[in-house]
Amino acid sequence: MSRIIRQLLALLMLASVSFPASALTCSFSLNDFNFGIVDVLSNTNPLAQVSANATITCSRGLLEAPDSVTVCGEFGTGTGGRVGSQRTMASGANALNFNIYADAGGTSILGASNLPQIGSPLRIVFGSNNFNIFGGTATQNVTLFGRVNGNQPTAATGNYVSQWVGATNAQARYANGTQACTAGMGTDAGLTFQAVATVAPMCLLQKPADLSFGARSNLDTVTDATTNINLTCTRAASYSVELDRGLNNQGVNRNMRLNTGTDRVSYELYRDPARSQVWRTGNNALTGTGTGVVQALIVYGRIPTQVTPAQGAFTDTVTVTVTF
Repeated sequence: MSRIIRQLLALLMLASVSFPASALTCSFSLNDFNFGIVDVLSNTNPLAQVSANATITCSRGLLEAPDSVTVCGEFGTGTGGRVGSQRTMASGANALNFNIYADAGGTSILGASNLPQIGSPLRIVFGSNNFNIFGGTATQNVTLFGRVNGNQPTAATGNYVSQWVGATNAQARYANGTQACTAGMGTDAGLTFQAVATVAPMCLLQKPADLSFGARSNLDTVTDATTNINLTCTRAASYSVELDRGLNNQGVNRNMRLNTGTDRVSYELYRDPARSQVWRTGNNALTGTGTGVVQALIVYGRIPTQVTPAQGAFTDTVTVTVTF
């Protein structure tokens, strides 16, 4: 009888022992948005899109009342700044617009409770069934999307970056229950991630219009004509435009050839209106710097005085090579 009573007292003493309960804590991590090389002269929209994995982890205390948990990912502007609702990556004084989205379609921009000009926080809800009476940890993985939006042809070449470091730029807010994102929620230490992109030199060459000297009855006087080479290169990109000697050259001299014979008409192409700087290859190429918009490069042609050949149509084909 005394043995039974002692066992019962031991059970009662065990039941009266209390276990400390830990408060809810949550953390948020996010991979970098690495856009790689971006061609800002492209007509596509977006110019680039990448994804990044976000991991949200919450831990509940022992014997804490089971409930759902709301976590809000707050995303500030970033060190690159913003223009209106568009975040920017910076390369020195130059900017490249981009944004962070909750969806691949680019319709839901992610922002912060105190920055509605950009967008709303990312809201994640853990169901109460993710936790049990003994506490524990629950994790959700979410894919976020970064987009460099189109119509930025004048963005300069360079390496661009925007960073989020610590709670002043990005952090997670969390609380028990299903609720809206508010300033009164608990917070973690903040997120650290970045968005990076490289705007590399690019050039687009339009097919030049033919250089026509027109109809001439003789070549007793100089004949001049011009045409344009329309070139678009990334802003701040250096370029070189070379013109070869054509298909009918004799040594360094360019020639047009009679389409139905062997007669030739000598001519030359120049980089300047005075026609003193020949336009060829190497040191005689035309050099310049891109602006992000079309640049009309004028080709100055000249037929010098010479013996008038047989009548007919004379042509030559010149190859344009752009190096950038």
